Amino acid sequence: MATIITKPGNTKKPYTVRYWADGKQRERSFRLKRDATDFMTKTEHEIREQVYADPKLGSVKFCDYASEWISSRRAASTKRIYEQTLRLYIQPWYETKTLKAVAADRESAQRLLNGLTPSRQVSVNTVLTGTLNAAVKAGRIPSHRLQGLSVAHVSARAHIIHATKEQLDQISQLLPDGYGLVVWFARGCGLRLGEALAVTPDCIRDNGTTLRIHEQILTSGQYSPLKHRKPGDYRDIPLPAYVAGKMRDWNGFQPITRSMFNRAWRNACRQAGLPDTFIPHTLRHTYAAVALHQGIPISEVSRFMGHQSIEITHQVYGYLVPNAVGRTAAVIDSEYSAWSDQ
Repeated sequence: MATIITKPGNTKKPYTVRYWADGKQRERSFRLKRDATDFMTKTEHEIREQVYADPKLGSVKFCDYASEWISSRRAASTKRIYEQTLRLYIQPWYETKTLKAVAADRESAQRLLNGLTPSRQVSVNTVLTGTLNAAVKAGRIPSHRLQGLSVAHVSARAHIIHATKEQLDQISQLLPDGYGLVVWFARGCGLRLGEALAVTPDCIRDNGTTLRIHEQILTSGQYSPLKHRKPGDYRDIPLPAYVAGKMRDWNGFQPITRSMFNRAWRNACRQAGLPDTFIPHTLRHTYAAVALHQGIPISEVSRFMGHQSIEITHQVYGYLVPNAVGRTAAVIDSEYSAWSDQ
């Protein structure tokens, strides 16, 4: 339990709250008794709910802690984006602020976001909330007030560039030996580039009808768990017969750097008459577009593509789902006609 001790001799802060937390006796002094009472009530609640955090742990500079959080990200490209976001937009705003100060000041964070373009609002909000969520999990702060900030909507619609079978065949043939399969892993299975590069012949399951992937190769060349997954997790994807056929007698990829692959990809695309904006991820977009157009439920497409949530799939590909208004009316009319024929 916490208690308030009055120290008449201390004219500046005569009220001291004395309490036990984390096995230590602590105290904090206040000028007004009501402030001391409020602090005591809040502290007792946090200790009882086991969310108490030593105020000293939240006194580190926010930007220093954010830099540590960014360094823990796996993907090199993600790190670069977050580091730039921290340096250009967050650090000038919060250079001297502590973790606990940023966590408590929702209004300041919203003003920061309001002064940015929509795409920058998204990245700044991600770094702010990601850092503070990590601080809460580490016990440096009990909570924060930045959840649910108003962030401008950014269209995440996939940009589809359709390539003919002849163009895809040409790219596949022009890539280094064996790497032509990346084309079909992306186009036929919806894999990300890093996932495609990590596929081995052992990934084939269920008599050649399923592709099971459990890791990806980062731009650094390191193997990593799948995006949004823990080590050991996997994702099963329907394996088209034509992709399985192309994998027959394939012994896996020979080592190659990501830069060498990207250079070979660009050269192959140019020879096939496709723009530089045609990247392996474009084929993943096409996979989703074809599946949705053919009536595969968006929930299944989301699962096969390994999205963190179906909301992501809706944001990126929802506009490709065939309009259900006319089809629904036709289905209900058909049911009514069946009744009438009875």
